Amino acid sequence: MKSSKYNVYIPTQDKFVVYNTLTGSLLFVDEEMRSALEKNQLEKLDDTVKKQLTTHGIAVDDDIDETAVYNYLHTKEVYAPSYTSVTVFPTYACNLSCHYCYQQWQDMSKSSMTEQVLKNTMEFLKKRIIEDKSRALLVKVFGGEPLVHPRATETFLAGLHQFADQHGIEYFGTLTTNGTLFRGELFEKLSPHIAAVHITLDGPEALHNSIRFYSDGTGTYADIMETLSLLGETSIRTCLRINIHDGDYTTTKSLLADLRERGFSKCTNFELDFGLVVQQDKCDLQLNVKEYIADKETAVTSARYIESMLHSMDWENTEGVRYPDDIRMDKAPVICDQTKRRRYIIDSFGDIYLCPSKAGEKEYKVGRIGENGKATWIHSFYDILTRNPLDFAECTHCAYLPVCGGGCAVHAKEKNGSYTTSFCGAVKQITSQRVLSYLTRYYPEKMGGAHQRPARK
Repeated sequence: MKSSKYNVYIPTQDKFVVYNTLTGSLLFVDEEMRSALEKNQLEKLDDTVKKQLTTHGIAVDDDIDETAVYNYLHTKEVYAPSYTSVTVFPTYACNLSCHYCYQQWQDMSKSSMTEQVLKNTMEFLKKRIIEDKSRALLVKVFGGEPLVHPRATETFLAGLHQFADQHGIEYFGTLTTNGTLFRGELFEKLSPHIAAVHITLDGPEALHNSIRFYSDGTGTYADIMETLSLLGETSIRTCLRINIHDGDYTTTKSLLADLRERGFSKCTNFELDFGLVVQQDKCDLQLNVKEYIADKETAVTSARYIESMLHSMDWENTEGVRYPDDIRMDKAPVICDQTKRRRYIIDSFGDIYLCPSKAGEKEYKVGRIGENGKATWIHSFYDILTRNPLDFAECTHCAYLPVCGGGCAVHAKEKNGSYTTSFCGAVKQITSQRVLSYLTRYYPEKMGGAHQRPARK
């Protein structure tokens, strides 16, 4: 028996947490056990302890090659995902003039899909879905504001829903919208083809209207509330992204109070997603390790405050609340879901990308859809899809590999000039922080009661 090569040791008060990045297991140990594991001196342990260690993957049999195990999991995840994911940008245009929208930062054209591009894209997707032998289809419509181009949005949602039904494929449609146009006839047409909607609020009415407004300066809060009222009467899962500006929780509390007064806290199909507003895309923030770590540290404090706030307000539906600290402990042998087979991000020009935050930046496109849905692939498509972190010397023996996967391919390109290199970023610091935050929230008794999760009344 030997210690796993994927053990990470995190100090906490008078003990250590052993986090196995391959299995996701967490185990509290004392200094003596930590030393035995790190030095691989396990022969003197009793059989009960050995069994516990092997059960959780903290220790493995001598003949186990964990690198091969990771390689299998990574390869399987990349080339055999269980569903096809399609993200489409019917338009880069928007009916609002929000000053911080990242689409404006990229100075992209306000183009919308032409009828020919729409036709070609639908032909391409139908061919790929059949060729991929997909059993499930996830369609995500994004923008711009996709409802500025209602015909294309309806074509993708309704058309692909019908296509999936005809071929016995499970369908799941989502819409990311500013919420101002999703009403009336459009709501009636699209609702049957949408399982989830994502809408953002920037605070109570006055603050929100000063940030999210129409081109003539008129605020959007009242229109969004009307849309939320419609959604509250459906089974459509509605994710309310609540932006927090400059740590101002007073305005956040005012917004929650208004939502509660309108009855939205009782809507079982509503989910709250709290996020800190930063001056650049969250993914791009990782390029600056110092700023990224500071952002994560602020997020931990924010999460605790928000959790306490919801409790004090007797917010009825706290299931599925997403806090800013992002402490999900999901195992992910591939760091980004988009860098897998059966993943397609298509913009209004018919260009194909593998990173949604880079859509519209031509140097990051990996292909283009032409006549009759025929795609022309750029070599970067193959570079990204065949990228294996075990080809990188610095990753081969790294304990963080299963939660890092060699880092983001796009960041590697930006930093090193090549997709087929590694990008470590702040993975070591953030992993330790994430583990401790997770344990503090869900197992406070094991962390000395540092943060007792409030009990429901």
